[in-house]
Amino acid sequence: MKGLIDKQGVLHIERSGYMKKQSCPFTNVTDENLCACGDWCPLFSEPIYLGEDRIGGIPVPSFDITICQDRTIRFEGFYDGRVEQVNEVSK
Repeated sequence: MKGLIDKQGVLHIERSGYMKKQSCPFTNVTDENLCACGDWCPLFSEPIYLGEDRIGGIPVPSFDITICQDRTIRFEGFYDGRVEQVNEVSK
């Protein structure tokens, strides 16, 4: 699965070929900008670099992010727009 954190710290996950902004399922706020899943939340971890996986023979960096209720999302292909790097977060 591919994902990114944009410059504002909001999590996006690729669904059907498009990056889609993720919303917090535990908020009662109706403003889309205030209910986004992202680094504003104390239960949202920093990405953890796991190493490189090979997908189709191509090395792809793999990252985990732990979110609410201790759920972990694994990304093969990840970009952190909060840091100034081209393709991946700091290792």
